Amino acid sequence: MSKMGEEAVGGGRTRRAVMVTALPVEYEAVCEHLTDLQEDEHAQGDVYERGLLAAEGQTWEVGVVEIGAGNPNAAMKTERAIAHFQPEVVVFVGVAGGLKDVQIGDVVVATKVYGYHAGKAEAEFKTRPEVGQPTHRMAERARAEARKEEWLKRLAERGQPIPTPRPHVFLGPIAAGEQVVVSKQSQTYQLIRASYGDALAVEMEGYGFLKATHATSNVEALVVRGISDLVEGKTEADEGGSQPRAARHAAAFAFQVLAKLAPAPSPHSFATDTRQQQGRPVTPSAVKGHSTLPYQPTFFGRRKERQIIAEAIDPDARGWGVLIDGPGGIGKTALAIQAGHDAPAAHFPRKIFLSAKARELTPAGPQPLEDFQLPNYLALLTELAREVGEEQIAQLEPAERPSAVRRALADQRALIVIDNVETLPEAERVRLYQFLSRLPPSCKAIVTSRRRSDIDARVIRLDRLERPDALALMAELAKNNRALARATAQEREDFYEITGGNPLLIQWVAGQLGRPGSQCRTIAAACEYMQSAPPDNDPLEFIFGDLLD
Repeated sequence: MSKMGEEAVGGGRTRRAVMVTALPVEYEAVCEHLTDLQEDEHAQGDVYERGLLAAEGQTWEVGVVEIGAGNPNAAMKTERAIAHFQPEVVVFVGVAGGLKDVQIGDVVVATKVYGYHAGKAEAEFKTRPEVGQPTHRMAERARAEARKEEWLKRLAERGQPIPTPRPHVFLGPIAAGEQVVVSKQSQTYQLIRASYGDALAVEMEGYGFLKATHATSNVEALVVRGISDLVEGKTEADEGGSQPRAARHAAAFAFQVLAKLAPAPSPHSFATDTRQQQGRPVTPSAVKGHSTLPYQPTFFGRRKERQIIAEAIDPDARGWGVLIDGPGGIGKTALAIQAGHDAPAAHFPRKIFLSAKARELTPAGPQPLEDFQLPNYLALLTELAREVGEEQIAQLEPAERPSAVRRALADQRALIVIDNVETLPEAERVRLYQFLSRLPPSCKAIVTSRRRSDIDARVIRLDRLERPDALALMAELAKNNRALARATAQEREDFYEITGGNPLLIQWVAGQLGRPGSQCRTIAAACEYMQSAPPDNDPLEFIFGDLLD
């Protein structure tokens, strides 16, 4: 997303949000609240708009997205829009059918969204509820604004009459599925009433939207729906203009929430921890809310794996966490880092990244990593101790350190990400897994390795990127690679097949295009170069060499 300026008119920092809609009528209702609207095109062809909202002494740059109907579409396109705009807030604004307690024109803010199609189809359909939830700050701000009628002024400011009787704002559950529900005699309606009886409204995108936002770290999310019909009588309601009216009400309330949303507090503004209370020095790593996870500007796909990891590191889950294994370059590190960012800060105020990686592949060939490598088990323990503010553990005898680190973690809620443990000798890997199996219950770990082990944790075998996600990666690389940007759709399809969907191979081959000293000008030439690469720059040796050994 091109920037409209980091500084707002009043001198403050411009904040960024995305409003997601499914229908043109919802899209238009959102755009009515924005000024300076401009088109903004995604590399894959999606056409968005962006504009400005000035309110409550702050300026928001707002991207507007129309995604079409359905939860799967909502999940995919919301994730794509988040990667494009990089917002701090994402709100779904749309219309819905009322189920109970609401009238046409009312607004429902989802406290949770049921994916009501989840279940097991036996002789009788057995529901297995899947639930998406908004972020806490957004839900609480919506709750505060729902107690007032200030949001109705936004309708009047746009020349729209304030309805009589005045619409109400409800906070409650919503059901989201793949069917338009227009009859109380339908099986879908009976299913919702029997299994999700507290749902106030029914729609088709909220669950997929919230699953996408949950999988993205540091993004506030909310679903706001205007009631356009009451299940039966939908046609008559639509003919009476209920959809535009409901969309305008939802948009007005959504922008009221956005305008009143205060900036998120800095992680370092939390109360001082017990070390400071006890008069002990507080190192930067001892501050609550601290994270050493590497920055990851873009990430593509792996939705199923991210969900598995989220379940494995849930504080109530059994086991110490999850092991991600697979060949080199398949994306284990990127997935582990993204899963770490995804993990709620409320569960893990401290997130620690440790790496045993010895080398990395660049377009020029493998390069050693010396500055950040932790070459053995004791070095990992020592760095882990330092991250929790216990530097003195490094002075203990080696045999005493594991127990000392475990004690130091006892009062922590930490997520520990350990990358590339296959570089450790086998005996040290065994010791590491033994240590992890004795982590305090408040801590979890994500480990990556090219070698699978028999451990007390979930294991994910990572395979190639799905085709759409690999194409999205190519589109991102093409932003800074003219040769790749000129590639046709068929060339990119061939590129995917030749590289086997391996993200590292995709990036390495793309890196050969136009590289100084390289004769590769096309994807075909770069792929041919890969198949006959010199020994000092052979990506296949880098990826599969340890398996051959």
